[in-house]
Amino acid sequence: MGRMSIVGCTPDYLSKLSGVEQEKEEMKLIKFKESAWKFVYITIAELLALAVTTNVLKTSLLLI
Repeated sequence: MGRMSIVGCTPDYLSKLSGVEQEKEEMKLIKFKESAWKFVYITIAELLALAVTTNVLKTSLLLI
């Protein structure tokens, strides 16, 4: 299911491809997975940094 939604490859489509073309499609899928994990990691890191910074600012304003 992931293959169909990411690359647009159905099993029939993959069976019609040559070995080299199948490898290209596999590489596209691998690249997408790497990019997706990087995006998720960076987004979570940014949200965590924002949450910590906001919390620190709120705490320091309460102390003043």
